[in-house]
Amino acid sequence: MSHQIESEIAIARKELDALIAAFEQRIPEFQKVQQACTAALERKEALGRKLDELNAEVEGATADFKAEFEAANYERTSAVKKTLNRKNDALSMVEELTEAMQKVERQIPLLRMEGGPEARHLRHAHSAIKKAYAKLRMLEAIATVPQEFKDALLLATEQFSEDRELDFVWRGLADAAKAAGVLPAVPIEPLSVVPFTHEDFNWTPAQVHKARASLLAGAAPDTIKPERVVDLSRAI
Repeated sequence: MSHQIESEIAIARKELDALIAAFEQRIPEFQKVQQACTAALERKEALGRKLDELNAEVEGATADFKAEFEAANYERTSAVKKTLNRKNDALSMVEELTEAMQKVERQIPLLRMEGGPEARHLRHAHSAIKKAYAKLRMLEAIATVPQEFKDALLLATEQFSEDRELDFVWRGLADAAKAAGVLPAVPIEPLSVVPFTHEDFNWTPAQVHKARASLLAGAAPDTIKPERVVDLSRAI
């Protein structure tokens, strides 16, 4: 192994270790926001189901009250009071649940603002780690290339003056790897940024400031979105 390739391997390994350390340091805080956002979305869904059930109960209780009141010739009988109480109880619960729903609906965009940009950063960082690992493995493999291959490559570089004329070398190696190779495990856990989406990735500090002010001013939570939507999937 030449001194040059040894140096390149050492640098690549150091870069990989630094990327992994930086990535792992940021994960815990992101996961807190990630879990909070997931919990808020699940709570919104659960509250929505309960509201649907209660609204149906209000509708039924209202019909029962009207029927009972009419049957009692519009007198305040115990049966009328009972159906009225059931209707009012359901209406009170709807009011409380609606308030709880509004609270969680205002919380969700704040969590998306907080977690979206960090999710984007971590996706890029995760991709950078995989690329750095691939580079390190390639350099390590180059260091062990048999002399026969080096001789053949040297001969090819003498006969094919342009780089593109050597593409057959890369294609041959890549085809052989795909046909017989086993993809090595990358030394980092898979990353999921759910429930954050590409739309959430687009928040900027200025947009966050503006959106927070809009929420405080009473803007509807479902209108709080980043102004510019860009699909970053190709860059990740």
